Amino acid sequence: MNLKKLNCFMIRGLGRETRHWGKFRRLMEKECGLLHCLELPGFGTKVDQQSPTKIDGYVENLRREFFKVIGKNGEGRESILLSISLGGMVGLEWMARYPNDFEAGFVINTSDGSLSGPWDRISFEGIGNLVKSISLKTTRERERNIFRLVSNRYIDDQTVDEWDSYAQEFEPQMKNFLNQMMAAMKFRVPKIIQTPLLFLASKRDRMVNVKCSENLAKHFQANISYHLDAGHDLPLDDPPWVVRQLKNFSL
Repeated sequence: MNLKKLNCFMIRGLGRETRHWGKFRRLMEKECGLLHCLELPGFGTKVDQQSPTKIDGYVENLRREFFKVIGKNGEGRESILLSISLGGMVGLEWMARYPNDFEAGFVINTSDGSLSGPWDRISFEGIGNLVKSISLKTTRERERNIFRLVSNRYIDDQTVDEWDSYAQEFEPQMKNFLNQMMAAMKFRVPKIIQTPLLFLASKRDRMVNVKCSENLAKHFQANISYHLDAGHDLPLDDPPWVVRQLKNFSL
């Protein structure tokens, strides 16, 4: 797949904003014809909006943004969608509802409630980590705690400092975080998606069991690529690997 000829859209996950793409975003900017990171309502630059309690509400919000970008900058190019975790649920629902919007979809470490059980969708470690994050006193402590859960690499204090600055600039409301959790819990995978799919899964994801991605790939009869040691935030732990999967994908 020649990324230079494509519009590339990306959606982050639970409690995250577009700046959390970090180094991966900068790498994709060099690879794609046009890169646009879609901001989930309630976070980042959309911090003043209310997060929907259903996944389809995110789809409609982001789709309006999508068409503003396509009309302004993306004419003449086809588009692909890359999404992770909660963003992956949004991506799957989007492609099911509007099969002509994207030429291909890439879904990282996500899950749904019809194919996977609750303890596979979020581990005991993940629940404990989220509860601990709420009790921590400073945003930096919370972001450091999140890094330890989603990454299998040594803690990068520079990245944690960046995440801390994001949280202080656009501090999300707890209500919006809970709304995202509710939307994720209620999500049930669509029966059919016509858009070609590739699932990317971390074998050592400590937050979401890799079985969830396997179940989705089997459900949609789609291919799946495994990373052997990255954590839940695969684009954080190994950005070049993710880019290679996109480039190697054939329609």
